[in-house]
Amino acid sequence: MDRAAIALVALALASCGHSSEDSATPAAGQVAAEPTAAEGLRSLFSSAGEKLPPLRQISANRPDLLGFQLRSEDALSTWERLRALTERTGYYPVLLRDEHGMLAEERGLAPAEQLLEAAKALDGKAWLEARAKEANEDPEAAAPRGKPDEPAEAQNKFVLPFDVLSGKPVDDLWLLLIPTRFGHEVPAYIGFGGWNACPPPEVHVAVLRHWHERYGAELVTMGGDVIELRAGRPTASATDSLVLAFEQFHYCEDIVTQGVGTLDALADTLRKSTVWYFWWD
Repeated sequence: MDRAAIALVALALASCGHSSEDSATPAAGQVAAEPTAAEGLRSLFSSAGEKLPPLRQISANRPDLLGFQLRSEDALSTWERLRALTERTGYYPVLLRDEHGMLAEERGLAPAEQLLEAAKALDGKAWLEARAKEANEDPEAAAPRGKPDEPAEAQNKFVLPFDVLSGKPVDDLWLLLIPTRFGHEVPAYIGFGGWNACPPPEVHVAVLRHWHERYGAELVTMGGDVIELRAGRPTASATDSLVLAFEQFHYCEDIVTQGVGTLDALADTLRKSTVWYFWWD
């Protein structure tokens, strides 16, 4: 069933009355989804064999984006199930924590369609190369080099679903359903980026598209200033890892300058890791 069919299902369900589940009082700070939209989306997933919990509108800027709250312990297994249905449903799941009010605060965002059109005109690899060229012309902006003092640890676990300090479950984790088959398009729907050194949404789309094509990287989690990807085809050689480390540094300098310290340390980590973490101060 495609998205056009969702509307037909929703209208049919609306004529029969609304589910009491979807009419429940929304959580604090959240807005209940329009019953017909929620019912139509749940019906779509039900036809694919997945029963969704009650859905909520969780973005003040994108009222058509719906999702549900879930436990940290269930987050990745739920994401895996819904990701496996993306081709059938036309919806891509993303695990989300809005620690800084990115979704709750009303912002003048460009329509997602406009941002996606802008992203089509961008070559993610070329954008990274242009950033590298600019850095090479400024000695102070050059990427720091140097072998790590100790071997890097593999990063194969996602950080965002748990408290970064204690490792305990969090109570503000949501799964958002994005009306696209492509995870790299999610930043355009969320309106992620465009502050400080964090690239604007269309650049995120272009860069993540490049990494998806090259490494099979898929977006899994997002926070107010964090993106985490899973690499389907991690780098295998020291040379490839260093090339990727250069790209990641020019996409998100903070993971080096306020993180592992040098490009060589990042490359060492990437060669062993399936999870890529990005954070913008």
